[in-house]
Amino acid sequence: MERTHINRPRHGSHFKPEAVPEVQMIYAPTAPCPPGEYRYYRSVPWHRRSGVNIFLILLGLLCPPLLWWAVGNSLTGRVYMPAKNRAGYLRTWCPVSKFATVIVLVFQTAVLALAIPALATGRITPQGPTNQAVAETADEAKADTDAPSAVSRTSDDNASNAAGIGE
Repeated sequence: MERTHINRPRHGSHFKPEAVPEVQMIYAPTAPCPPGEYRYYRSVPWHRRSGVNIFLILLGLLCPPLLWWAVGNSLTGRVYMPAKNRAGYLRTWCPVSKFATVIVLVFQTAVLALAIPALATGRITPQGPTNQAVAETADEAKADTDAPSAVSRTSDDNASNAAGIGE
């Protein structure tokens, strides 16, 4: 028996091509990514990459606007890591990571809130305490130790008067 294509009738048979539906190959396209999901790290915008945001957080400790930018990135959208989940999409920062960025921001704000008044009064400079501030602190400490208390002054006066020493 001779093999022929499915749509071609065999010689001498009553086969009609119109009677049999044509077989078509159905190619299932790859499932499209859900909105905001990525399969490849190279297709993620640079400001949404985990490494960039970690770098911004570390530099943000010295330059506050960089930290603000990283916190804004984490709170307004997804930050993608190079690792993939079971479905093959890139993993994102979890809510705990986003909360940690906010904690770093609160810590930085507290440090700045304490440092700005000291910088404004001139008691602390970016290089450290000023000599004047150190001298004032030393003078205050010396004054506290040199000044006798009212009780000891009275007892000293009584002792010197009793001994006949004095004026």
